Amino acid sequence: MIIGNKEIKILAFRPFVYTDNGPGNNRMRAFIRELAASGFRVTCFALVPPECDVQSIIEDEKRYGINVILCNSPFSADKMTFREYLERWVGVRLLPVFQNTFTENFVTRHKLKKILQKERFDCLFTSYVPMGALHIAAKLSKKFNTPWIADLRDIPDELDTSREKRLTRLHARVLEKVCKTAKAILTVSPPLVDGLKERYNLPGSHVIYNGFDDDQFFRPDRFDKANQFRISYCGSLGAGRNPDLLFAGLDLLLGRDVDLSDVTVSFYGKSHSQKLHGISKDWESLSLVRFEGMLPREEIFDVYRKSGLLLSLSSPGFQGILTSKIFEYAASFRPILSVPPDHDALDDFIQRAKIGRSCGSAEEVANFIHSNLLHWRETGKLPQTKPDVQFLAQFSRKAQAGILAKIILDNVVNRNA
Repeated sequence: MIIGNKEIKILAFRPFVYTDNGPGNNRMRAFIRELAASGFRVTCFALVPPECDVQSIIEDEKRYGINVILCNSPFSADKMTFREYLERWVGVRLLPVFQNTFTENFVTRHKLKKILQKERFDCLFTSYVPMGALHIAAKLSKKFNTPWIADLRDIPDELDTSREKRLTRLHARVLEKVCKTAKAILTVSPPLVDGLKERYNLPGSHVIYNGFDDDQFFRPDRFDKANQFRISYCGSLGAGRNPDLLFAGLDLLLGRDVDLSDVTVSFYGKSHSQKLHGISKDWESLSLVRFEGMLPREEIFDVYRKSGLLLSLSSPGFQGILTSKIFEYAASFRPILSVPPDHDALDDFIQRAKIGRSCGSAEEVANFIHSNLLHWRETGKLPQTKPDVQFLAQFSRKAQAGILAKIILDNVVNRNA
């Protein structure tokens, strides 16, 4: 993007590996691709595992107009060494300025300094977690007089607002201090904006929700039919998430002699078997559960489309939690069963988008599952929602990148003009 005769240049970075398919990396990757498409000159620095094919990543991102600078991570993605384990433990537990390893932090900062010594950028852009990314951005911003933007997908006391835990207090203090120097702060929901203002003394933050990639959704459905009715859950079982209400509803159906022989409940993610048995009761319907493990990002989209229902687990008692998964669910046109109600942002989003139902009792769960199951058995086709497409369109990565572009222009470029 050229303002007057000046090309706007952005240097984005994370001290995590570029090939990581976590929500934070996916969000940043989508943002910088859309910013490049809209005319900004974007350079991205990231670490990659030693075994990674660096050249293929560089060539792939060139298609989006992004200059990618990659550096080998000091650690392999295949196996954690004792040194890495020790560094991560110390970086997370003892020194909250990191939340990653000393070596990753040092390498990232050292390489970025060299880049900034050779070329002038209008803006630095990074995200939290880890805390180390914010720490690096603040130091480099001061040294090279370059404004920076912080993207806070989470905040340290999001799940501990009273700050009872020592680590919460440490991380909160560091984040507040470091982000004072940021030209703009982004976060993912209005309650988190309020939290940053009230508990961190960081007013004026901007909301850019988690969202969905435009090229993955709103395409004709290729999976109308299925030989099983699958209820799928994709995500973590932390932050108070508990599927007991789902199993209570399924047990009600079993108690009414509803045939569930062609129904499966599939959990996709890490260590779900151990976690589920640790938090759930001895439900009869646990026999329907299948643990599928992790899938590559491109395959999980097909899971959404092949499912009869998509399960969303809320975090009751916590405010402003809208994970990236709920937006991906929404754009798949499959009905969403959310349990239990959070009486907050998640319930509001599901209702306004017209994408499913938030259920607060076993009876409600049973009725919602049974009605969709009967639809599938009677028509031979998986149920589809009729979402408010106009409402959902604002959560596409392209639309969100437009918001980010305006924030960059208003808070960085125009202020420095």
